[in-house]
Parts: sequence; C-alpha cells; structure tokens
Amino acid sequence: MDNFVIASLNVGGHTEAMDFEKTDQWHKLLELTYAAWRVADIAIENEFLKSKVKQTAAEILVEYPNALGNRMKMEELSSRIRSQRALLSLAQKTSNSRELNFTILKNEYHKIGTVVTQLMPPVATEQHHYGVPKKGAPVLSESAGWRRSYKTQSSEAIGRVAAESQKQQEKVVDNMVEVRSAERPETHRAERSEVLTERQKKIFQFFSKRKGEKIRLKEIAQVFPDLTDRTVRNDLRDLCTKKLIVRSDGHGQASFYKLV
Repeated sequence: MDNFVIASLNVGGHTEAMDFEKTDQWHKLLELTYAAWRVADIAIENEFLKSKVKQTAAEILVEYPNALGNRMKMEELSSRIRSQRALLSLAQKTSNSRELNFTILKNEYHKIGTVVTQLMPPVATEQHHYGVPKKGAPVLSESAGWRRSYKTQSSEAIGRVAAESQKQQEKVVDNMVEVRSAERPETHRAERSEVLTERQKKIFQFFSKRKGEKIRLKEIAQVFPDLTDRTVRNDLRDLCTKKLIVRSDGHGQASFYKLV
C-alpha cells in the first residue's frame, strides 16, 4: 500500500499534514481488522453475517485515515464502529464457538471509538474548512495562538488515549485465543484454539445449555451413550485446555465440570 498523506488541520489556508501509516493508532486498527477477519472466518458460520463483519471492519479501516480532522467524517466513522460492535454481538449470540473472542473484539472497537471521539475537532473548526465560513457563523480568530491551542488540545487527547490503551494493546493478539494458530501446522499440539471437533462442539453445546451448573462426568457420559468414558474424559480434558470449561471439584467418575 502506498503511503497516503492526509490533512489533519486546515485553518486559514494553513495545512498541517501527517502520514497516517506512521501512527500507532493506525497499526493498532490494522491489527484489529486482521483479527476481526480471522475470527469471522473461524467462528461465524452464517455467511451473510460473516461477510458483513468483514466488510464493516474493512470500511472502518479505510475510512479512518480520511476522517482525521473532518468532524462529519469522524462522526460517520464513529457510527460505523458502533454498527460493528452490534454485528459482533449478534455473531456472539449465534455462534457455537468461544464467546471470549467476540468480547475482546468489541472491547477493542470500543477503544478505537473512544480515540475517534477524543480526536474529533470542535464544531467551530468546521466553519474554516476550505477557508469559507458557514453562513451566519461567527468569524473565528485565525491567530497563531488559536492554532496552538487546537494543536495542544489534540496532542493532549492523543496522549491520554495512548496512555490508557497502551497497557492493553500488546495483549490483543494473545487474548484472541490464538486465532492465528489455524494458519500454523502444529494443530496436533494441545494449545488454545478455536478449532473443535464435531463431538467436542456437541459437548460444549450441552454445557452452554446448562450455563452456571456443575455437571458430573457420569451425567455427561450418559448424554453421549455412543462414546466411551475414556473418549468423554479426553474431550473434556481438551475443552479444559482450551479454557472453554473447567473442572470444579471431584475426581474420576465423581468429577464435576462447568462452563467457564
């Protein structure tokens, strides 16, 4: 992708430019878009919803650099981010896969939305775009002092957002439940992954219907009479490794499990 230079501020014909690809927020949004696509491919079965989530993620990505410095476009971008969070909530509701992925994605989009809101120019600055004030609008001072004030406020907003989100950003890829592991060949290893066998999906659905309950191993085995106790135990152990369920207490046939 070529580097696009965008105008972040235009006051009285004076334009300050910045390369959006050199900003931390751009790289974080790019990584978030990639994660949203991977989760959609792995965890969303409905093709329409999968396509919509990926399309909206891409639209947010491409609209972000062009929206900087333009209040109207930033408001539209903020609205699209809210739409993406709504789509992810629907996907979370309908998916049989781990819910944590969708929660993490929604939280990260909320952070991006906070960035957009805090970087949104004051309404008054829109009156000076293209050097033509709106009809009936008061004429604002174009002094160097006013420009310095706007720049200072924007810099402070960026600093606050960066300070609040920096601690969380490095955890995004790790907390995404190894969504990239589907691209690696070591799928035989017992690691956290969204890939479940059909049998494990049925067991997980059984737990989902009894959310919050402690379920005894013997009871689980009775629900799946075609499976041996050893097979059930192996599947439960794998689901525990993937942190989808947890063994609460007991041992052997007296073991109890519950949904995380």
